[in-house]
Amino acid sequence: MTKNTPELRFKGFTDDWELRKFSGVIEKLSGGASIKPTDYLEDGIRTIPKGAVNATGIADLSGSKYISKDFFEKNITSHVHTNNLVTSLRDLVPSAPNMGRIVRIEGDDEQFLMPQGVYKLELLEGMDEDFLISFSNSDKYRKIISAEKKGSTQVHIRNGEFLNIDINLPSEHKQNKIGDFFKSLNHTLALHQRKLDLLKRLKQAYLQKMFPKNGEKVPEIRFADFDEVWEQRKLGELGSVAMNKRIFKEQTSDNGDVPFFKIGTFGSKA
Repeated sequence: MTKNTPELRFKGFTDDWELRKFSGVIEKLSGGASIKPTDYLEDGIRTIPKGAVNATGIADLSGSKYISKDFFEKNITSHVHTNNLVTSLRDLVPSAPNMGRIVRIEGDDEQFLMPQGVYKLELLEGMDEDFLISFSNSDKYRKIISAEKKGSTQVHIRNGEFLNIDINLPSEHKQNKIGDFFKSLNHTLALHQRKLDLLKRLKQAYLQKMFPKNGEKVPEIRFADFDEVWEQRKLGELGSVAMNKRIFKEQTSDNGDVPFFKIGTFGSKA
């Protein structure tokens, strides 16, 4: 068998890694059921949306829809439950940013139904789940998915092509170590993301309340000792606007002493 090693390893991890196929680590791959729009209900048993698959390693169930218990029981091969691993091998976005990523269903004990395009993964003994989840987010794996995907509008990967993907594996103990490391990082990122989302909502609330509404001269919320009435002015009274000089492509370079701003620069993320 072909042996491989990563560029960066934990101290003491000196063994070669074994090259396998996904078919050598995934014991069973179960597909979702065909669900028509009319099968969905206002309440019932939740489904696993394709949007559940993301880069966090945890299934996002916020987009779940509902089907009846009768429909659920008629599609027994498409059942999944809490702590199962799932992936999506279809995507309506041509770039397929999340196709093939692997996530775990977390939360209270619950059963779900998978729609077509979503698959449950049951791993062979000795394969660490968190290691596989981490691998599914690696640059190497994402390049494989990009090369294997088919279609233009609704892109997909066939089951056989998915199971034929190569994966390099260390020993089970080292899989556990690496899997735990990335799981801990994902947990930290999720905590910071929640804090960031909260701060964004807080900022939006302050923006609405710390500036006067139309027709009013004072905001709802002010700092202590800020008791003056706000004055209404025109932007033209506060400054002037000047047209920029047109700069042609041949006048620019990647190196130089004087930087300049392009229209596309404004509003972009740093």
